[in-house]
Amino acid sequence: MTEEAIYSTAARLFAEQGYASTTLENIASQVGVHKSTIFHYVTIKDELLATILDRGLRDYVESLEKIARESDCDGATRFQAAVRNHLRFVFEHGRELKIFLRERQHLNSRKGRAYLQMKERYEALFISIVEDGIADGSMVERDPALLCLFVLGAANSIVEWFSPEGRMSADEVTEQFIETIVTPTTLPARRSSPAAARRK
Repeated sequence: MTEEAIYSTAARLFAEQGYASTTLENIASQVGVHKSTIFHYVTIKDELLATILDRGLRDYVESLEKIARESDCDGATRFQAAVRNHLRFVFEHGRELKIFLRERQHLNSRKGRAYLQMKERYEALFISIVEDGIADGSMVERDPALLCLFVLGAANSIVEWFSPEGRMSADEVTEQFIETIVTPTTLPARRSSPAAARRK
């Protein structure tokens, strides 16, 4: 399918040689179509970047919204589930995340701004979960926004060093991450088991 080929090729080129060094002519040549074909789907290169990133994150935002709405578990349990959801995004869409971390300054179009708003919504949901955990006594009292910046920053950095061929699998890294970084944010009496959070 031409549309899918355009997006996948653009994502590969953005990751390999950078957004600024990739032209629409490069993308069209790699796909085997005329440059004008790309304009059936986007009007400027920025929109390609925004669409690629949107495709990577949107499903995880929807999953996080469901986690945030859970009313039958405490904030600490929801926070662990939220982090697991984010780590799935990191491992399943590492290329898109790496592109965002390196090229986000180029998101200036309407689609780009819409993506940044979705990202802000994603981070706000994380913060609200931490606030709930502090309020219900299941999490240690820390600045919610700063805690989320620490945790999401640590999780996002995984794309810079993780390799599927490395000594640890994605599942093993996830468990180490939860035990090392997330579990200490919960109060001992209210810590949920890893199995309970995985069911979320």
